[in-house]
Amino acid sequence: MVKTLRRHLNHWIATRTPRVPGPWLIGRRRVYIVPTRYGYGYGLLLFTMLLGAMNYSNSMAFALTFLLAGIGLLAMHYTHSNLVNLSISSLPVSAVFAGQPVRFPIRIANPSKAARFAIAATWQEAPLLAHVDIAAADEAETALQLDSHKRGWLPAPRFAVSTEFPLGLFHAWTWVELDIACLV
Repeated sequence: MVKTLRRHLNHWIATRTPRVPGPWLIGRRRVYIVPTRYGYGYGLLLFTMLLGAMNYSNSMAFALTFLLAGIGLLAMHYTHSNLVNLSISSLPVSAVFAGQPVRFPIRIANPSKAARFAIAATWQEAPLLAHVDIAAADEAETALQLDSHKRGWLPAPRFAVSTEFPLGLFHAWTWVELDIACLV
């Protein structure tokens, strides 16, 4: 059941993210966002506070609950806009020997007037490696590492560019598949 769902999800992602030579511009419709476990806890806390405010008819508790709900909505907006309009491109990949790790360097450019913080790039289903901060109208470089097992051309698989900035209540990500390969 889980394998079938994962296969359907991977097929759906593959139809929505074509393999492009780069640069890949992240549009609004390509950014997905879900609450983190802290976001779910925050929502549960707000719901509990709302129930308490209604039970005791306390206007200050209502004010605090709605203020915190507004802060949560602003965090959702800023998390989403932290990824929008970033440009992802690849850099030249150096050849490696079989068995050595391959480093796929990528460049993340920020053409906007606002700085972007805590941008991460990871392979699909891999642990998070590092965050990159990008100043306004600047770019940053990072690398994704992949193990090589046999000789030949090793194409870079699909990877995710994600963020949880500013409060960690929401996780926003997009899938990128650049047309880069390394000679092993």
